[in-house]
Amino acid sequence: MVQDGDVIRATSKGIDAYGQPVGAVWTITYDEREHRIEGGTDGDSQRLVRLDRWTTEATLTRGGRVIQTARREVSRDGKTMTLTFTGSNVRGQPIHNVMVFDRR
Repeated sequence: MVQDGDVIRATSKGIDAYGQPVGAVWTITYDEREHRIEGGTDGDSQRLVRLDRWTTEATLTRGGRVIQTARREVSRDGKTMTLTFTGSNVRGQPIHNVMVFDRR
């Protein structure tokens, strides 16, 4: 991932739970508009909103329908980041994932 101001360029690669390769490439800004995802398996576009200095929300869509939302919250001291994902995966199964990262 590379960030230049509010422009983020990212590439992801991995293996899904079924052993299949997955990956995507996207460029997005905090402008509340839909931006295309190339090669994404879950969604084909996303929208990113900066709610405040510490919080952002992303909305992932496929075919114009919202399938996932993600919220990123950074603690005021900058030492903890919490990511919360809700919605459904590409198979339509519900997801609710919370990840907490601590800076050392």
